[in-house]
Amino acid sequence: MWQTGKTKWLVAELLLCAVICPPYCDWTLSGTMLKGHYEYSLDMLVNVLSLARGYLFYRGFAHYSTWTSEAAQRIYRKDCGRDMTTSAGFFFTIKAELCSRPFRLLATALVVALVYFAVVVRRFELYPILPPYNTS
Repeated sequence: MWQTGKTKWLVAELLLCAVICPPYCDWTLSGTMLKGHYEYSLDMLVNVLSLARGYLFYRGFAHYSTWTSEAAQRIYRKDCGRDMTTSAGFFFTIKAELCSRPFRLLATALVVALVYFAVVVRRFELYPILPPYNTS
């Protein structure tokens, strides 16, 4: 593992997947913006950060796809990877799915992106900007 050069990616993935909000942690980040006041809780910020774990869906898709089976690997090496150093990985899987079922893949990707962005916008817009402080 140490000689493959993927140690930093492994550590980054472990740190990303280990992000949680501890119980009874009621910290808030507050400030002023546009002559108003906002408050963001730590729970909300961690929730938005944990959405980055969505990459696991794509890894699972590439891992369990029929395009990464042993038979597909052999066909790919025979036709495309004559030097035997390449493999039918994630990008080959996406290209093959786009060729065979383009609308299903694009519709799924668009729905997932829509849900992700909707959750992020809702979480950040949940706490409204209150009227400005009375400084007089």
